[in-house]
Amino acid sequence: MPMNEKTFYAIILAIVVVGGIGIGIAYEHPASVSSGSSATPGPYHLTLAVFPHLVYNATQTNEPAFFVISNGTLQSSVNITVPSHVLIDLTIIDYDSGPGTGTPSSYLNVTGTVGNVVYLTNRTLATGGTTAVGTQNITVLGNTTMKISTMSINDIAHTFTVGGLDGIGQDLNIPVGHGVEFTQFYANNTGKYMWMCHVPCGPAAMSTMGWMMGNFYVS
Repeated sequence: MPMNEKTFYAIILAIVVVGGIGIGIAYEHPASVSSGSSATPGPYHLTLAVFPHLVYNATQTNEPAFFVISNGTLQSSVNITVPSHVLIDLTIIDYDSGPGTGTPSSYLNVTGTVGNVVYLTNRTLATGGTTAVGTQNITVLGNTTMKISTMSINDIAHTFTVGGLDGIGQDLNIPVGHGVEFTQFYANNTGKYMWMCHVPCGPAAMSTMGWMMGNFYVS
């Protein structure tokens, strides 16, 4: 169902507030520079938000889309630009939910981030209702935040994937679940790339720039 104006602006306010929490995780989990990079001081902050149930046109509704949060406002995700050789703090705030039926298994795994992990603040989603202590892919870091390297079909809602960001066949792939995620990565190869979601989530959104796909520039 389309959101009314009051609900829409309430969600925007919540995004800005929660986005600040997600960015704050960066300082709790600092990452070291990999030996192969020539990174300059950073970090650069990039915050994305995913909304479901958007109106695509007069006949097509219930389509999700990624947005960029910049200066407290929602911006189109058709063009995303990040600097090269700088640590990038990425926060993704997702209001959508799974299951991600039809997602290729390789896109359930985190790749291309520092440590190939993301930090997720939604304990229920990450654990699937069971304890995370001692599992292979989930480590409890505190009362609300977990470090994960993979996500199940039942929990995944989207992916944020930039193909070939670190060379041929080396994708930045971030499985996105309902909640707030934080991770860090480097983009050391300048140029134009494509970002896209690999979870089937609507024919219109999957084929339209600025919805579930777009340009990703490294400058």
